[in-house]
Amino acid sequence: MVLGLLWNQWAGGASGFLLGSIHAIYRSVQYVYYGYSPTDITLLGYVVSAMLTGYIAGALNKGSFSFRRMVVAGLVAGIGGGAILLWTFVSPYSTTGMGTDVAFNAFIVMLPRVIYGIVMPIIVKVFSWYGVTPRRMS
Repeated sequence: MVLGLLWNQWAGGASGFLLGSIHAIYRSVQYVYYGYSPTDITLLGYVVSAMLTGYIAGALNKGSFSFRRMVVAGLVAGIGGGAILLWTFVSPYSTTGMGTDVAFNAFIVMLPRVIYGIVMPIIVKVFSWYGVTPRRMS
């Protein structure tokens, strides 16, 4: 989300894809360690959720350093990516043991994304104050 807000949607999507892939590999190793099947739809959900979050943040922000616009873009991106991850958690093809309690899963999945939808724009705004951006500020 940070690169999406700082640079553009393509940087946000690419960084989300890379970090989501690393997280999916980590979870796959944990699944094998604890005896679950590593071929699970939630592994794809981690990658798609992270990629979609970064892309949406960059696409809605459109290179602006307006704090209000960054917060709205961050919240929409976090909720959108969280919805994809929530869908994979409660999917009948998921074997992670999350169950079908949608209210509990929505709280566990969405709350961190709403929080970092507010915190990440604060970090990006501080970066912009000190000129730590990949492009020239206008």
